[in-house]
Amino acid sequence: MNFSDYAELEKRAEAHGLGDDPSLAQLLHIIQFKEVVKKGHKRTMNDLATWEKNIAENVEQRIEEAEAADGQ
Repeated sequence: MNFSDYAELEKRAEAHGLGDDPSLAQLLHIIQFKEVVKKGHKRTMNDLATWEKNIAENVEQRIEEAEAADGQ
């Protein structure tokens, strides 16, 4: 469920006098929490990709240095 789905459900609940149902508040909190988790996961994956790239570049640099030393 996304926020648009929630908004539609909330409108339907309000139309039937259920706008203050605590389950709606719980549902909204879950939807908001899911967004926070997705953003955090994306940030973590970006950090891991950067870390991976930096390590690979470091290994490449050491290989180049070893090749240069072998050629002398």
